[in-house]
Amino acid sequence: MKTRLRKLVALALVLTMLLTVMPASAFAAPGGADEEESVPSTPAVTQEEPAPAEEPAPAEEPAPVEEPAPVEEAPAEEPAPVEEPAPVEEEPAEEPEPAPVEITVQPEDVTAAYGTKAVFTVEAVGDGLSYKWQYATKKGVSWYNATSATTGYNTAELKVAVNASRDGYQYRCVVTDQYGNTAVSDAARLTVEQAAIAAQPEDVTADVSTMASFSVAVSGAAVKGYLWQYKSAVGSKWYNLNSATQGYNKDTLKVKATIGRKGYSYRCVVTLADGTKLTSDAATLTVVTYPVIRKELKVDEKLTVSVDAENGAFPEGTVVEAKKVELVDVQKAVDDAEEVNGKVLYAVDITFSKDGQELQPAEGKAVKVSFSAPELKDKAENATVVHIDDVTKKAEPVETVETDKDDEVAFKAEKFSIYAVVEPGEGGEDARVAVRFWGLEKATEGENAGKYVPKLVTTYYVKNADTAADLEKIVTDPGAGSIG
Repeated sequence: MKTRLRKLVALALVLTMLLTVMPASAFAAPGGADEEESVPSTPAVTQEEPAPAEEPAPAEEPAPVEEPAPVEEAPAEEPAPVEEPAPVEEEPAEEPEPAPVEITVQPEDVTAAYGTKAVFTVEAVGDGLSYKWQYATKKGVSWYNATSATTGYNTAELKVAVNASRDGYQYRCVVTDQYGNTAVSDAARLTVEQAAIAAQPEDVTADVSTMASFSVAVSGAAVKGYLWQYKSAVGSKWYNLNSATQGYNKDTLKVKATIGRKGYSYRCVVTLADGTKLTSDAATLTVVTYPVIRKELKVDEKLTVSVDAENGAFPEGTVVEAKKVELVDVQKAVDDAEEVNGKVLYAVDITFSKDGQELQPAEGKAVKVSFSAPELKDKAENATVVHIDDVTKKAEPVETVETDKDDEVAFKAEKFSIYAVVEPGEGGEDARVAVRFWGLEKATEGENAGKYVPKLVTTYYVKNADTAADLEKIVTDPGAGSIG
């Protein structure tokens, strides 16, 4: 389109130049001279008398036709570059916001003894967690960061050395995730137990030659050491024990109870971890001896009971008593006995006691007891002594011992309750006679193997008062044997 326009403009310029240089006759109308000349774009000229004819001037050479100046073609406009659509920037996908730091388990208050470790813990959830413990003094005005001097200062578990100066301190933890989010735990308080003797040594009563133990316990502090001391029953000065005494530097002391230590006092000096010393109360050792006991006890106008307990049978301070017992109940027990038959002459309840508690002789220690009375003269030699058991109420024979008195019956006993002297004879009407039936049995072993030896078949007990009719009810003949 633009090229064509340029060509038209050039053509118009050429035409204009041609019209300028060509004579007017060139434009006369073809019909005659009378016709009016029409000169385009040239003004009309007034007709005057023609001047004398002059020789015609030589014809002017037509002016050279000026070639139209070359039309400078405007440089072709380069087409505007097609604007490529700007790349659409994709918005990055929104990343989920990180979960906030959350403390799931808060630190708890701790009560601990001096010299130990107090442990505070925290639990939290989040990404890339880090921990920073802080503390505040008892007043709790400002918080300070714990340092590497405190174990676990940058972990979930803090361990604090317990001492008196930290009593009432508070501890908390600042938990931070990898994005810089933080959460602060609750504060937990440290209570330091006050050091004290929690358990004092107690008085001990021990039998002679046995071991006595004294103990001490401390609370509220770590213990560095123990040292036991003693003083005599009549002295006022305290002396340190040494390695010759078991446990002299432990919380429990063990001392052999000897007569020489009777009435001794013991105490413990406890050294705490910080060097502080605590002294316990004193405890007293009472040593129980077992002296020989020889007593003559008047039971009634006629009967005297003598007791001779060897050394070690009963502790010092033991009281022995002998009380007369009604014969009826004892006689019944004797009548029911298998191995005893006779009349009860005397029955006495013999007791040993200390501080209101009944005692029996020490193991392996026997006590000699004797009954003496005028009535026993000429009877003592054949008399029987029985012990009435407290539980079964049965009469059990006791072996007698020799004595140089004809009115005295003596025996040894290892347990005490009721003892009775029985005169051999028919006894009471309920006294029983043992009727035994024997048979023969062939022995299968021993020196009598293959021989027939006696064997007890059965035993019946017949009362003195039983009649023939009674005997018919209880006596049977097994078919072989003899009455013994």
